[in-house]
Amino acid sequence: MGPAPAFFFASLFFTPLTRLLSQLMLPMNRLARGSSMLGRRAYSQAKDGFSIKQRALPTTTSIKYSIPQDPFLLASKFRDVARNGKLDDAVAIVMQTKTRDQSVVVWNLVINEYAKIGRLGRALRAFTEMRKRGFKPTPTTFTALLKACSLSDSANRAQIAGELFDMMDRYKVEPTLINVNSLLMVYQRNESVEPLLACFNNLPTEGPLAPSLETYTTVISTLRREFMRLLDGKQPARSAKDASTFVEARRHALNRQNLYRSFEAIMDVWTSFVEDVRHRQQGLARDTEVLMVDAKIVNMVLKCCHSIYNENRSLGRRGFKVVEDVYGLDKSLAPGKQGPDAKADATPLVDLLSEQLVNSDTGLTAINTSTVDLVLTLCSRDGEVMKAIRFWRRLMLSHRDMVQPSKLNYASYLNLLHLRLEKFAIL
Repeated sequence: MGPAPAFFFASLFFTPLTRLLSQLMLPMNRLARGSSMLGRRAYSQAKDGFSIKQRALPTTTSIKYSIPQDPFLLASKFRDVARNGKLDDAVAIVMQTKTRDQSVVVWNLVINEYAKIGRLGRALRAFTEMRKRGFKPTPTTFTALLKACSLSDSANRAQIAGELFDMMDRYKVEPTLINVNSLLMVYQRNESVEPLLACFNNLPTEGPLAPSLETYTTVISTLRREFMRLLDGKQPARSAKDASTFVEARRHALNRQNLYRSFEAIMDVWTSFVEDVRHRQQGLARDTEVLMVDAKIVNMVLKCCHSIYNENRSLGRRGFKVVEDVYGLDKSLAPGKQGPDAKADATPLVDLLSEQLVNSDTGLTAINTSTVDLVLTLCSRDGEVMKAIRFWRRLMLSHRDMVQPSKLNYASYLNLLHLRLEKFAIL
């Protein structure tokens, strides 16, 4: 037998063997590539990647109900049963209804009810059941899912929230600012500072996705929590030369550096907020709602300035700039009025937004008694009695319609005046 016939018979033998080996190796290759998915069979579908247990939705009711044959009636039935504290029965009614009698509104109701009680696994399962029936998710769907993430105790809630937000593009759903704020709330509760800042920094300065007051409040609140965590965990203040070891001195320096960076991040967001308020009020941002000022966000920043004061007086004094931005401390301006050469950038925010604040039905207030106490306390700590006098004068003449000072506010102000008189030996 020549070499050619030998090659021919060898190929007949090895070709089936090669195919068999390749077929055996194919699942092994898939398993190797998808090794990270091992053990998730009892969880979510692999294509979604939600690493949380999704139990089946209830399909039986505790009592017999009539099954609606209309999407509107089904939504009404679901609300009534769920309102009576029988959520499992309400969901079972939906599961028993034919697909043609369901709607995306009904499934959004199901997801939202689970979201209210933080049942993230059930909310995701309802999301899966909705898509199985051919209903396309809407922005309301993702808002409810993100709410479920924020109220859930799952350790993976931040990761799942990010995946849900990215999934909106797959279903060609345009994100809304409500979706963005819901995502930021998840990051806030999870104390995920880096993804929160990444999401915030990617927002446009104008248009429907421009940051709102809620957006800025969530971001600053999260940064303040991180700042307070660093402050509470910082080693007792001591100089490097007094440290027992070089390692201890280095750790102290790094802790202080991280603390300062955290404070600067808060002030950077605050500066962006002030600039954003002025920008929109001047009509320079197209298709963008006016950005209001609330005492809550002002108080958070002032509290940070108080907290950093003992560590770094210069940083703590930046609280005066916050007060000047919002309420005004410039002695060249009369209360409630601007000088002829005053720049628009120097106008206090409460003066720019005076009409909106008075006519607003949102319940927002630009100043409260806590704000007054924070300002007067800062003036007292820094010995800035004249700033306190100018602030109090503006408060009495221009902002009495926003806040009525408390007895504690009056006591603090009178104490500052007493210190002023003692300084000049009048008393």
